[in-house]
Amino acid sequence: LAVWRDAAFDNILDVPGVTALDLDEVLNRVVIGLDPTNFATLRLSLPRQLALLGVDSNAVIFRETRTVLLNAKVASRARSISTTIAQDVDVLVGGILYSTPVHGCTIGAMVDRNGAPSFLSASHCTNVMFGLDGAVATQAFGGSRRVGAETRDPNGYQFGFRVCRGSDAAVIGLDAGVLSQRGLVARTTYRSGPCGSVCASGSVYWDSSDPYFYVTDVASANYVGDEVQKSGIATGWTYGFVTQTRIDQYAEDGKVVTCAMQA
Repeated sequence: LAVWRDAAFDNILDVPGVTALDLDEVLNRVVIGLDPTNFATLRLSLPRQLALLGVDSNAVIFRETRTVLLNAKVASRARSISTTIAQDVDVLVGGILYSTPVHGCTIGAMVDRNGAPSFLSASHCTNVMFGLDGAVATQAFGGSRRVGAETRDPNGYQFGFRVCRGSDAAVIGLDAGVLSQRGLVARTTYRSGPCGSVCASGSVYWDSSDPYFYVTDVASANYVGDEVQKSGIATGWTYGFVTQTRIDQYAEDGKVVTCAMQA
């Protein structure tokens, strides 16, 4: 199966409409993700291409998988800057809005890097995905307050026509005087999920009676069936269950996030 998965990675992942690739250890199958809008057409055409590569189509499952959304449309969600996670706050925590010159994105978690207060976010939120570019971070919409700049975002490695990396992550170092609190993630009023190809958004409004999630531990690994949750500016508080691990996810412009988890 690993040989067939690698053959698909080399030759199939670039096909328009192919969004993901996984070796599912539970089902003992190679799983190929297809965009829902092209699913029927690709479901008929890809088996012939796989056969030419020596891949047994009986060992392949095709599954509807949406493309990773790199440029989330967030402006319409910021209905009230005084009550949503799009607000400009005095103390930064995870799960709230920040902006770069090219994107509005979400602070993942507050961290210390080499003793310097920082936060984690997505590499695709910076000026250059998989590359240190020093992108300036501001808060909130319109860049009303500078809070820091990118300090860590390793280059990917070239694999054929693709640039790959094992994480879509970057570190933003905070400017002097910017306050933050590690271990807190913004909590909104309600969550949404799980869902299929069409997902309803959760709330983006702060829960005034219980405004934070408290991070108390770090998971060593995630397994199929584990419940996972996130709070983000584009879709609010959502949750779901891990469905695939070690999945190679095509992003955009030839970029691939390898060994990812899908829920």
